[in-house]
Parts: sequence; C-alpha cells; structure tokens
Amino acid sequence: MAFPWTDELTTYAASLYRAGQSSSEIARALVEQTGLRLTRNSVIGRLYRIGLIGRTSPAGRPHRSRQSKPPKPRVVYTPVAQARVKAPTINPRKPVDRDAIVEAPLNVPLFELQAFQCRAVTDDTRFAQRFCGHMRVEGRAWCAAHTAAFVA
Repeated sequence: MAFPWTDELTTYAASLYRAGQSSSEIARALVEQTGLRLTRNSVIGRLYRIGLIGRTSPAGRPHRSRQSKPPKPRVVYTPVAQARVKAPTINPRKPVDRDAIVEAPLNVPLFELQAFQCRAVTDDTRFAQRFCGHMRVEGRAWCAAHTAAFVA
C-alpha cells in the first residue's frame, strides 16, 4: 500500500530536510506524527520528486546518465588502408637494401599465387595486389632476394 503524501506532510518533510535531518530521521518523525508505515526510501523518493535532492554517485558527484557521454569517434578505413592496417610492418630500425633485389618481380595476382611462390607485395593498387612470384626460400614466405632485403 502506498503512503498517502499530503501537501502538509510534504512541506513538513521538506522543512526537516532543509534543517539538515537525514532521510531516516525524517521517516521516523513522520511515523511518529501520522502513525502510518513509512520507510526511508519513500522519503527519498518524495524529496526527489519535488526536486529537493538529485541523484548522486557514491563518490558524491552528480550522477551522469548514458545520454550525456560524448559519442566515440568512429574510424573509417578505405579498403587499401584497412589492408595496410592488418598487414605486418617492416622493422624501421633495419634499413632495407633495395639493391639486393636483382630479379624483376613477376607481378602475380593474389588468386594465381601458388604455395611455392614469393609473397612480397610489389604492386599495391586499390583492388588488385600483385606479388613477386619467384621461388620462395624454404621456411620463409619470400624469395631469396626479398629475404635478404627485409630480414637482415
């Protein structure tokens, strides 16, 4: 059964709150006055509804709802940039010896690349990557020239 809040009880509870009484003390005073069953939470709810108190977090700061958080920025990658983000990077501390690559790459498309061919990217266009295609070194993904250039 809900407690019947009258205007007189509401103003009395508000005056006790403004005097510095806690919600439990206000509830006890109203029970003594009216004889009705009243809880601390009902006093808090009434004071909240009339605008005397607001929601606070346990640290004492005002409560922040989810709507007040700024949205996170969304990063949109183009297909080429997305492939570069996922691709492994070369160690920048090791200088790449471009002179070690003697043979011209065969520029094999991805879907024609065989298991024994070098997987070093030679042509990175938007939709069609091309790979070296020479015989790869055993245990490596690259041919001898690319292995010497990138894994010094």
